[in-house]
Amino acid sequence: MVILVTNSESFYGKYARREDIPRHTYHYSEKTLREYAKISGLTIRNVFYTDEIFDGRGRGTIRWFISDLLRIKYEHYYFKNINIIKKFLLKGAYIIDAIVFNLHWESYFRRSGIIIVEFYKE
Repeated sequence: MVILVTNSESFYGKYARREDIPRHTYHYSEKTLREYAKISGLTIRNVFYTDEIFDGRGRGTIRWFISDLLRIKYEHYYFKNINIIKKFLLKGAYIIDAIVFNLHWESYFRRSGIIIVEFYKE
């Protein structure tokens, strides 16, 4: 049995403040999946972390970190009430995000948005 789930430890959902797909469902970690397998009498054969099915890379992580440091709230974005210096810093964070998250390195560190798990019954 093969399942695809959203990774509760992904940069995309946890820090970039984006919603992983599938929408409105639970998020899992590898630890949780191993516990479910044990309870169900299954064994995990393979675990793959990927962003090939859905591009759940962490773009936005640095921008939101800078936003938090600058105390910029959602309302400031909504009402377009951000001063020019903060806008400049956010633009820099956006560029850094684009560079840092251009490569697909999150799957190597098990922080990509999607986990594919292969279960089997012994």
